[in-house]
Amino acid sequence: PLTVATSEKARIGPTDVGVNVYPFGSLPTVSKTNGGLLAGMGFLVGTLVTQAYGPSLYVTVDATATRTVRVTVPLYKRLMVALTVLVVVSAIQIRGVTLVAAMLVVPVAAATLVARSFNIIRLAILAAEFVTIAGVTVADIYGIAAGGLIVLAAIGVYATVLVRRKLTAVSLVQRLPTRSRQPANHSDRQLKTDGG
Repeated sequence: PLTVATSEKARIGPTDVGVNVYPFGSLPTVSKTNGGLLAGMGFLVGTLVTQAYGPSLYVTVDATATRTVRVTVPLYKRLMVALTVLVVVSAIQIRGVTLVAAMLVVPVAAATLVARSFNIIRLAILAAEFVTIAGVTVADIYGIAAGGLIVLAAIGVYATVLVRRKLTAVSLVQRLPTRSRQPANHSDRQLKTDGG
């Protein structure tokens, strides 16, 4: 209900700050200082991820095997957590709690339904980009808040993938060959061999 209600509201202007700013954020209310801080944090996170990509990937895949090649696993785990916190806190200030939480969970959940292993990451990124572009485009066309539409689009993608997976599973079960059943009248000899 909150998502739909907020999506139907008009965009929040630079001086209008209301309750809708907190769940979905408002780009016009971001100061130049916060924008500069976000850009600096983006540069820092990008640089650290680039420098620590290999060991971080190994720690993510198999921490035990990574320890055997003398990589400091706790250090890279802490680095990944710290970078995640920096990105989430920065994004919450601009885009809001609901949108950030939805974009962290829903695209990954949708990708998990159709992929395994590292393909989940690729599909989650594609899904997140798709729903973001779709939400912002529709919001711009109709002049409504983008945050709520992005969340609705993400939920719509997840629901579509889930329904399609369920329908595919039902279809596959219906195609399975059924065993031929024995006739209903059993002789006494068959019952005795069955233990009945």
